[in-house]
Amino acid sequence: MLGSLWRRTSRAALERAEHALLSRMKRPGCRPSAEDDCSQRFSRRLVDLGAGRRINTVIVGDVEQPPVVLLHGYGAGVGFWYKNLPALALHNRVYAIDLLGFGRSSRPEFDFASDDGELDEDALDRAEEFFTGSLEDWRHAVGLDKPFVLLGHSFGGYVATLYALKHSDRLQSLILASPFGVPDEPLEHDDSIVSGETGEAPRAPRQQQQQQQQHSHHHPEPSQVSGKLNSANTTHQTGTAPQQQSPSKKKKAEKLKSGDPKSHTSHWVERMWANNVTPPAAVRALGPLSSSLMSYVVHRRFARLDEDERDDLAEYTHHLWAQQGSAEFALTTLFKPFGWAKRPLANFLGDLQVPTYFVYGEYDWMDSSVPMRAWHNKINPNIQSVQTLPECGHQLFLENAPGFNNLVARLIKRSRQQIDQAEQR
Repeated sequence: MLGSLWRRTSRAALERAEHALLSRMKRPGCRPSAEDDCSQRFSRRLVDLGAGRRINTVIVGDVEQPPVVLLHGYGAGVGFWYKNLPALALHNRVYAIDLLGFGRSSRPEFDFASDDGELDEDALDRAEEFFTGSLEDWRHAVGLDKPFVLLGHSFGGYVATLYALKHSDRLQSLILASPFGVPDEPLEHDDSIVSGETGEAPRAPRQQQQQQQQHSHHHPEPSQVSGKLNSANTTHQTGTAPQQQSPSKKKKAEKLKSGDPKSHTSHWVERMWANNVTPPAAVRALGPLSSSLMSYVVHRRFARLDEDERDDLAEYTHHLWAQQGSAEFALTTLFKPFGWAKRPLANFLGDLQVPTYFVYGEYDWMDSSVPMRAWHNKINPNIQSVQTLPECGHQLFLENAPGFNNLVARLIKRSRQQIDQAEQR
């Protein structure tokens, strides 16, 4: 109770902030009048999974329409989809859920880290099951028996892929919007990513990055790709080629001793990572100041949105992050410092058994080179496409909502047509 007062939050405050965002939804093509303000109808429910677990679920669309399930990114929640749910619900019944441990879903204790901080296969298995198992339990609890389209953004894309690998029979198709955790860790990091040296300057457009990759990298034959998707030639988040040789431990120590600011940044990031200091935990520590900080960050990050939209989004994000910590601590169990997956999805792209579509923003900081090579080299016929959405970055579903909605609708239609054609053969 005292902690909630210090952080200026509560479960009720989070529910009100979520409702404020979702109440912004308008029916596509509707013209407001005195009798009809065009508000989109939606329902919310806490789905009971048993064992004290509940999943916050928002449902939009007719019950007779085919199902689509949306998974949010790290530190986000169902409210972030307010610009997408009405459009996607035109021809679908859309379920947006808060992953277990996030948003208004139950927040059980999450502590699967190994004592020494090293790769622990058992800890990774249990951490993955925390998300995929609860998602499967949710599917069963809501009675979702038809194959459904699963769309995940960022960390939600990582979880969606893990689920697809375990439960491919449940899915019609998989859409990964700027997914987290795809490439393997490069041989050398660019510390400017976390030191702030890159600032807010726009990166090279995604199309330009892809052209540079295609001209500068040899694409091996399909039979060779599985072992080379994560080669040293993989470009990483800044869109520039990494160094070919990792510096020795002695060189790193010398850089730290000499006061190299980049090495000090890496050192402190790794220290914070080892102590499970997550971004939401840092915000909670600020107490009454956290709301002002979140408002500043959201208003700066989503400058294209209207002022009142940013106010509502900032209020919602503040309450998301100020709640009791839970699944946010998965970050240090599943990933290494700087966000590199301990089990990179690149290693499993050849195992996907459902039609899969990758979508990235033009100015995205996520690296699309691995799925791009997998697609070009046809390592798995289920990887259908890797596409770029213009005029947006990592938060593509908010920054270019109309383009995102149209693209996703086309991908869903395409996957259903392919299934119909296969059934007719």
